[in-house]
Amino acid sequence: MIPGLRSERLTPKVVTPASARFIHVGITARGDVLHALGAPDYATPDERVFAYSSDIGRTTSLTLWTIYGAVRGSQETIDRTRIESMFDEHGVVRSSHTERTSSDRPERRE
Repeated sequence: MIPGLRSERLTPKVVTPASARFIHVGITARGDVLHALGAPDYATPDERVFAYSSDIGRTTSLTLWTIYGAVRGSQETIDRTRIESMFDEHGVVRSSHTERTSSDRPERRE
């Protein structure tokens, strides 16, 4: 077990695609990932795989004026970022993958 992995000092951080730019296969160490991104949301028991995930919501509002009055609506978009890194037996990144997806929640009308 890596010292500090379960420590309260290493709380997960919000991750974005930019958060993973420092990760380089064959160069970046597990400790560097922990220091930069905090405790992973998921780690395998042997701590050879770390996964981080963040959801960031944003709301777009719209008001449409008609001869009958105003119609207001809003739509929330959730941007999800997932970073998964695998480490070799020496604790160096063997592979890393970043995925970003967006999804819209149903429109709300007032």
